[in-house]
Amino acid sequence: MKLLLIQPSHLDEKGEVYKTKKALMPSLTMPYIAALTPSEFTVEIIDDHVDDINFDSDADIIGITSIYTQISRAYQIADEFRKKRKKVIFGGFHAAACPEEVLEHCDSIVIGEAEYIWESVLEDFKKGELKRAYKAQKFHDLQNLPVPRFDLLRQNAYWLPFRPVQTSRGCPYSCEFCSVTQFYEGAYRVRPVEEVVRDVKAAGSKKIFFVDDNIIINREYARKLFSSLIALKIKWISQGNISIAKDKEILGLARQSGCIGLYIGLESVNYNSLKSVNKGFHKVTEYGDALSALKKEGITPFLSMIFGFDCDN
Repeated sequence: MKLLLIQPSHLDEKGEVYKTKKALMPSLTMPYIAALTPSEFTVEIIDDHVDDINFDSDADIIGITSIYTQISRAYQIADEFRKKRKKVIFGGFHAAACPEEVLEHCDSIVIGEAEYIWESVLEDFKKGELKRAYKAQKFHDLQNLPVPRFDLLRQNAYWLPFRPVQTSRGCPYSCEFCSVTQFYEGAYRVRPVEEVVRDVKAAGSKKIFFVDDNIIINREYARKLFSSLIALKIKWISQGNISIAKDKEILGLARQSGCIGLYIGLESVNYNSLKSVNKGFHKVTEYGDALSALKKEGITPFLSMIFGFDCDN
């Protein structure tokens, strides 16, 4: 049996599908779902940004993941395959947030993490008993995860040499604007460091994007992880928060292990705005010194800001 996994592109301001000769970097989602798929399935991955979709594909089942910005294109893809009488399964953040809407465009949705339910989905499909919705009843402990199938991607389709690797999932904070806290319900887990090192070595690149939501939340884990990465001589980028600047040891280890950039959500320079969305633990008065500390270590801060708070003027 054949499984076709599709990473959608998005529609531009003219309503046309955004296409490019080379995308920024590959997503982790579909190579990881491919790794979870039983060997009896032949798996193909299509990155809609750079690859054409054959809607006459001989695939038996279609898997699509999507976030909000991709959803219009994802629906186009799903609707076209359903016209061909293909079974379409949706997963991802948007499916979890808006299941009833998504079910209008597919045969089944997967809500939550795939580890405990993906094989059941495929088994039910084989038996002709596909359910409308599958919901993970618990979060995975992130132990013994398979190596993502990056070999299924077109290797020359990305202009950044970074490859995605995950060391943790979730975030223990409860910022009201963030989909991560809703999807993972506040759960935060880390992977065994030795498995992360294995995945870094298998990624086929000396440049890594750790796709964690906040790589420095667990300081003891971060210390062990960064120490283990030093010998690999990689360069890496991830997401974190401004508090890393206060921990000189962790900041130094991050630099030694190859950190060259961190995406940091400052969100606002108005403390009342931060407090209104449950992010009052960020101190606006400390932003300047913290950013200077990062740059002093050779770590470029990539800043995320939100506009339109009730307190903005």
